[in-house]
Amino acid sequence: MLSVRKKNSTAKPIVRSLWCIRLRWDGGGYPRGIGGKSIALEARIVAVVDVFDALSHDRVYKKAWDMDRVLDFLGEERGAQFDPQVVDMFLENSRALIDISLSMPDESRCDLFPLYDNMDVRDRDEMLEVSLSLSEV
Repeated sequence: MLSVRKKNSTAKPIVRSLWCIRLRWDGGGYPRGIGGKSIALEARIVAVVDVFDALSHDRVYKKAWDMDRVLDFLGEERGAQFDPQVVDMFLENSRALIDISLSMPDESRCDLFPLYDNMDVRDRDEMLEVSLSLSEV
């Protein structure tokens, strides 16, 4: 079980990101239905990077999109699904980020959703508890 009960735990940003990754900048998404700057910054960054990674690499259920299509999608979702400033910074640095992504073998990457989806419901409840308390930090 993931334990982040200590006040200054280094796991807090990770837990906060995992819990908020399916939120949207425009307030849609779940589980909490919050939006904008109410979403933790690290979660807003992880959301962009995770979608970039998912779209630009083959998955068992889909083929990778070409890079222009991926970058266009991020731009289209700027201000809707994603924090506009995070998208702008990502796109401004996309060449370097693409190079980093391409240099990493698939085995070294981590898909966050299966980690959350396969989690025991008690652990999810603990994540919710921690996430709600972190929103006050």
